[in-house]
Formats: sequence, C-alpha cells, structure tokens
Amino acid sequence: MSNDLNSPKPAGASFISRRNFLRLAGITGGAALLAACSSSGATVPNENISAPTVISPRRKKLRIQTSFPVDFPNTLVMQNNVFPEFREKYPDFEIEVSFVRARDVSRTFAQALKVGQAPDFFYAFENQGTLSYLEHLYDLTSLVKDAGLWDDFYQPAKDLWTVNGKLIGIPTYYGVKCYVYRADIWEEEGLDPDKFPTTWEEFQEAAIKLTKVDASGKIIRDGFDHRKDFEHLVSHIHQNGIAEFADDTATGASALATPQALEAFTWWIDLVRAHMVQSIDGRARPEGSEPTLDGYAGVGLQGPWWVPEAKAVSTAHFDSGNIRIGPPLTRSGTAGHLDASGWGVNAHSDLLEETLEFVKIFLKDDHYMHYHDSASEDGKTVFRNPTSRRSINDNPNFWMANEPYVKDTAFAKAFEFGRSTARKHLGYDQVQQFVYPRMIEQGLYQIKPDQAILEGAASQIDSITERVAKELA
Repeated sequence: MSNDLNSPKPAGASFISRRNFLRLAGITGGAALLAACSSSGATVPNENISAPTVISPRRKKLRIQTSFPVDFPNTLVMQNNVFPEFREKYPDFEIEVSFVRARDVSRTFAQALKVGQAPDFFYAFENQGTLSYLEHLYDLTSLVKDAGLWDDFYQPAKDLWTVNGKLIGIPTYYGVKCYVYRADIWEEEGLDPDKFPTTWEEFQEAAIKLTKVDASGKIIRDGFDHRKDFEHLVSHIHQNGIAEFADDTATGASALATPQALEAFTWWIDLVRAHMVQSIDGRARPEGSEPTLDGYAGVGLQGPWWVPEAKAVSTAHFDSGNIRIGPPLTRSGTAGHLDASGWGVNAHSDLLEETLEFVKIFLKDDHYMHYHDSASEDGKTVFRNPTSRRSINDNPNFWMANEPYVKDTAFAKAFEFGRSTARKHLGYDQVQQFVYPRMIEQGLYQIKPDQAILEGAASQIDSITERVAKELA
C-alpha cells in the first residue's frame, strides 16, 4: 500500500482516506489497516504460507493528558486521590501523565493515535470540534446518566459538550462572564451602583459617564475595559438572537455577516470608536495593573474564577462591599459568554473499559469537588473555580459556600444562561487567533465599513472551515 495517502489512485484501487487511516490505525492497529489495504485489490501474501501468530501483551498503562502543568494543584488532586482509587481495582496498572497545550491537542492526538500512543483520558476543551468531527471522542451520555448526574450538570455546560446528541466530554470548571465594577467610582460619576444597566443603551450611557479625561483630553480612566476581547463580542452576538455559526455546529457557515451580528459588532466597536470610553490603544492604565480594582476602568468583564485571585490582592475593596457584580446585558435575549472546560475519552482506546472506570471515579463528589478547589503543596498556587455541577457548587464544604461574591451574585445566577458554540466548530483555534483580532482592529480604525469587515471575516472563516474539513477528510 502506498505511504502517500494523497497520491493518484491507480485504476481499480480503493484507497482509504486519512480520516479512516487514523481511525483504523487507532482502533485495531495494523490488522485493520492491512485488511483495508487488502480489500482495495492490492497484492497480498500467498494465503497458503502460514505465518506465526503474534499476540501483543495487553497494555497496562493508562495515559492521562492534561493541558495544565503536571504539578498544578488540580492535576495533583487527580494524582493524589483518583489514581490511588483506580489502582485499588487495577493494581497492576501504571498511570502516565503528560502535558500538551490546549490549542495543540487535536494535532498531537492525531499523531499519537497513528503510532498507538494516544491518551485515554485527556483535556479536550479547545479542540472538541475537530476531535468530535473525527469521531475521536467517546459518547459519555450513558455513563453520566448511569451515575445519576445527568440533571446535576448545568444545561449550558451539557449543550457546549453535546454534538449530534452525544455528550462528548465531562464538563469541569465553569462560569459565565459578568461585569465587575467599583461602587465608589460609580457614585463619583452620579450613577447608582445598586442599579446596574440591563440593556445595551443603558450600558453605553454608563460607560460614557465613567470615562475620565485630564485637562489635555487624554483618557486617564476607561469607562469600560474593552480589551479588544472577541469573547465580549460573541456574547453580544448571542444576546442579539443568533450564534457565531449557522446550521451545523461543526461545519456550518459563519453568521458574522448577518444583520444581528452587524448590529452587535457596530454597537460594541462604537463604545471605543465613536464614544471613546477607552483609547484605541488601551493605554489608560499602567502596565501590570488590574483595571477595575486599581481604578483605571469604571467597569470590566470577568468570569467567576477572577474573584479568588482578585480578592487575594485587593481584600479591602471586597471586604467593604465596594466591588459589585453586574449580570450580562439583554437585547433580544439575555446571554453571557460561557466557559465550560472539560475532559474527553479516546473513543479508540484499547483500554476503554478501564478508562471509563477512571472517569466514574473522577466524577465521585469528593474527587470532582477537590479538583476545583485545590492548592499546590507549598500553598502558593490556588485553583478555585465553580464547577459544571449544581450540587458541588452548593456543597457546604466547597469554596463557594464561603464566597458570597460568587454564590450570591450575578455570577451564580448567570450559570443558567451562558452561551458558546464556537468551540464545537472546525478551525476554532485558527478563527480565534487570526480572524477576530484583525476584524476588531479594522473596525476600531475604520479601515472598511462594518458590513464589509464582517463579510470579509465570514468569508475567511468559511475558508478555514472548508480547508480544515478537506484536511481531515
């Protein structure tokens, strides 16, 4: 069989695609691959010549791949708690932990699968669209239901990890981005800190009032910490009644050129471009400062994971109640940008039974809870995040029980209406890296009309989708 899967096909031959090559190589090794080649009409050895039967010893090493450092608190919790319980059932098994950056997971997974070294349980957050499209992620719906946890997971978290009706990952840390602001700054500008804006128009009015300039007209306090963050824009697109993509969640066309996206984009960009609530270069605050905490922005947007770290460096503002949390805005509907990271199971693993047992152990209340509430051995690094499960967030032993800035604010209320679809789409990492930044810059500097900018971005996104689909075919 030719080693070049893209070479011209000889007459009468039927080559398997790269997608099937990886799938067959990963599921059953060379035997399935040889069978696929044989069925194509390629010359095979004389059937009368017997060959010795080779039985490979069964692997006794479970491969765990994380996108957090292997000595990070949440990874250590897994090693110190989940691993020992797994070994009670499988005492002769080793567990190997490796690190791969989140954005590189799909690429390295395909390479590792080809040589029989793919992880069994791995952090799949940034690459779930590509991985599920290639059918690399095992359907965990039955496992979660059998564990009695289906209704315990927030619906938006399940939605983010559901493709074609299959739950393709275990949602873990969780949150919807909300607005954070200082009450004293709002009162200083004649705004009521107890009445946070609910609509785009109200928010725009508040951001303009919160912007502060010196005698020369230079902005010395941003009304809104805009940060050119595409996730802000995505939340407004959802608030205006559509998603980032139309139709199919993996291969659907970009929806950026629609009237709803245009309205969201123009309103968001105009906060800086027309209303000057922040300088275009974003330099009102000194390097290294925290915009809202340090008073260099009237309002910013953060996820609930921001609270523990911010509280550690600015206790006084929190203890005094000066920090306030405002909910996502409303247009045709209310939606905030959702983050629900998670872990996937290699659908081709030759240790699938053992891997699923590992997942069941990981999902036990104590293990799952401490994964999201952990500290390094020296106590200097703390990993505290809300979880994708209601019962854990409400557990009196969980960190949120003593954190009113999360459990009693818009952060917790917003858990029910977070939205995000892009991570289920092919080429998400490329769109995030190359398309959105350029589109935002073009809008801020008015290089083209907004509609032309969005049409160009949509075309570029669709090209990325088409190219990635062909590469994976």
